Amino acid sequence: MYELIKNYAKEGKDENSGRPNGEFFLDKKGARLFVTPYVQKYLTGNKEEKRDLKTFMQMDFEEKFDYYDVMGTGFVNTM
Repeated sequence: MYELIKNYAKEGKDENSGRPNGEFFLDKKGARLFVTPYVQKYLTGNKEEKRDLKTFMQMDFEEKFDYYDVMGTGFVNTM
């Protein structure tokens, strides 16, 4: 979780002051960067179901991200 927040998440800002508010969000770009190494590792582990990374990310990543982005904002709360 620390790696996710530190390297990939964006911190929200207070509407009035514009200062960081301590709420962290993950956008599609950050989520894709975060999950790619894990998908590569486990996608190549199953020889019977051989799919390339690009196809997997196009088909499955968008669907999974949209599932967790229930409000359709393009961001997922990390906390």
